[in-house]
Amino acid sequence: MGLEARGITFAYRGGWRLGPVDLEAPAGAVTALVGPNGAGKTTTMRLLAGLAVPRAGEIRWRGEPVADRWELARR
Repeated sequence: MGLEARGITFAYRGGWRLGPVDLEAPAGAVTALVGPNGAGKTTTMRLLAGLAVPRAGEIRWRGEPVADRWELARR
């Protein structure tokens, strides 16, 4: 397994909310995130890249949780 997200959520101060989101992107595969404007694609990518911290849920890279290892996950 490559990248995996389970139940990740995010909320802005203004009240807009994302999630819960579940996602699997197998290692070596090309994966697309598609949706209409305002659906949360960019926010989801920011969460997966470690540029934002999810309020709930878990993100794993190759089976290992990345909650405290964002720098390692971005390599």
